[in-house]
Amino acid sequence: MSSTKRAAPWIGRLLMFYWLSQLLSVCDGTHYAIPYLLAGLPAALCELLYALSPRVCACAPRERRLAAAFSALFSAMIALANYALWDFTSYAGTALYIPYMLYQLVFMAAFLCGGFLVFMRLFTFLAARMERFLWPPAQRSTPPVRAFLLCFFCIALINLTLLFACMYPGAISTDSISQISQIQTGLYSNHHPYYHTMAIRLCVGIGRRLFGTVNAGIALYSAAQVLFMAACFAFCVSTMARMRLPRPALIVTGAFYALAPYHILYSMTVWKDVPFAGCVLLFVLAFFRALRSLGPRRLNFALAAVSGVGMCLLRSNGFIAFLMMALLALVLFGRRQARMLLLFALVAAFSFMLKHPVLNALGIAQPDFVESLSIPVQQVARVIVEEGEITGEERALLSKVVDVDAVPQVYTDFFADPIKMLVRDGDQAYLAEHKGEFLRLYLSVGLRNPGAYLRAWVDQTCGYWDGGYNFWRWYARVQPNSLGIERVTHVPVLFSLLGAYLDAFTAVQPLVPLLCIGLFVWLHIAALYAALVRRDRAGIFCAAPVLAIVLTLVIATPVFAEFRYIYAAFCTLPFVLAVALRPSVDA
Repeated sequence: MSSTKRAAPWIGRLLMFYWLSQLLSVCDGTHYAIPYLLAGLPAALCELLYALSPRVCACAPRERRLAAAFSALFSAMIALANYALWDFTSYAGTALYIPYMLYQLVFMAAFLCGGFLVFMRLFTFLAARMERFLWPPAQRSTPPVRAFLLCFFCIALINLTLLFACMYPGAISTDSISQISQIQTGLYSNHHPYYHTMAIRLCVGIGRRLFGTVNAGIALYSAAQVLFMAACFAFCVSTMARMRLPRPALIVTGAFYALAPYHILYSMTVWKDVPFAGCVLLFVLAFFRALRSLGPRRLNFALAAVSGVGMCLLRSNGFIAFLMMALLALVLFGRRQARMLLLFALVAAFSFMLKHPVLNALGIAQPDFVESLSIPVQQVARVIVEEGEITGEERALLSKVVDVDAVPQVYTDFFADPIKMLVRDGDQAYLAEHKGEFLRLYLSVGLRNPGAYLRAWVDQTCGYWDGGYNFWRWYARVQPNSLGIERVTHVPVLFSLLGAYLDAFTAVQPLVPLLCIGLFVWLHIAALYAALVRRDRAGIFCAAPVLAIVLTLVIATPVFAEFRYIYAAFCTLPFVLAVALRPSVDA
């Protein structure tokens, strides 16, 4: 063996170590290191096993190509999210600029190669040892009805106890107050989903009639949402029991749904994101059950239809994600699932009618134009903040809409609302009336300042696809208001214990991975990889809804890591992994 061949494995190992060490060097209180360690350390173990016996990572050419594609994706994502590791602007305008830039390019290439090797080792090991990761069918199946009732009772009991003992009438944020204010004034908009506001209105009306207070009405909504989410989670565990998962897996899944802090707190938080996530989980469950003929067919199709409409109506990006899923179902299943494809078409048509013709007939205002422009306005603002190349004519056109001089004072790289509010304070109507001119401006400025556009996009979206970030996740208070809604705590000790329990998940490092958005999205991507390796159409479809939601977020999110926007990833992951790693794709 030549010296070059002997040295190659050690060069690869040095690159892998360099990749991990560079990432750990930039992690701080807001950027978690744990997701990188959860990739790097198992990769090191796989490398050790590979050094002892190369057969542990031996897989077919097709699987190696898949592994290479996914490894390149992960390496590129992580390198892009951590672009601050490379500074190409130092020494600009001096004789040292070109040598320094070449130096940085070499180390960026080493980082990309190291990340590629880390994930290549993980994905090839997974492909080569796939049978070791599949769960064994239970020797004694758990009755699905019993699993549903036990799980539903436990989750509902825990959350209803907390709701009425110390969280009454629920968690009420600024967005919740905005929706309740619409009910009080009768001036509705679809900025927050109109149909979700109507659900709150129904509960508030009943609560007022029965108990005479708006507090009771909000508590009634919170209790109904607790029961809905408990039913969604119990239905997931019941479906797993029907798939003959081992009983320990059912217990772990049920415990995750019952004890994870976001599942507890979100179940009683008045946000549309919570029932939306429940609908995503129900849709995945119903579709898989219909594919595999698990349970009553009519029930499966009814749940798929109702949850599909919920996906489309409860979040504006949910409708786009649903259309993506319809296209994927057409590609994966074609005529073999004609009834389900028809259901997709009917749900999409019905939801579109409810979102537009019906709301227009009712005079319900749609979200304003700038609400959908979070990424573009951040990118143009970044160019202004960084004093990039922008012509006098372009600046004059922007000045007709916004106070350009105020942009550097209000711009925040991870949050688009300050710039959107600046546009709203200006002349948003002019922007809406001259879309073509501003589209040309957006493209021309971007062509001259691609780096600023890319940095703005990364800073605005990286929380959904890179590791994990320490950003706010839940709201446990009642926002001060004049609507008569106030927190009532009957058992202060229990409230204090709940607060300590919530705080533990950010203070105790082994619990932090349960909070990492990017890590959970990575696991959905890994489930997609496993399904592709196994040529499992059902597994591909079940892994795709959350990834479709992520795609909608990276083109329009107003916040870089809003936990509630991607809460569906935390609701669906147990079932997605169960489907991807089931013993037989034909079962």
